[in-house]
Amino acid sequence: IKDHSAAIYLPYMGQIYQPQYSNNGLDFECSIDEYFVKDGKNGKKEVTFTFQKDFVDYLFRIEICPNGKAYVKMQSSNAQGISYEGYIE
Repeated sequence: IKDHSAAIYLPYMGQIYQPQYSNNGLDFECSIDEYFVKDGKNGKKEVTFTFQKDFVDYLFRIEICPNGKAYVKMQSSNAQGISYEGYIE
């Protein structure tokens, strides 16, 4: 996330409801519509942002721990929600 844009790479995006889309994951850059950061429990940060691409609405929630571990939850208007976890680079 930088300057109201996000670079998204998620190799799998869950069960897709609209068959015209492939399940090759997400790999693109986009402009963010809404962006919020708040302090969570135990020093964590909670980042939420939304955007639209190709008529699909996306909602991302990212919980970042002090040790750099991150939990990402993605919901879209055309697929089942999915979550990822890893470390911030």
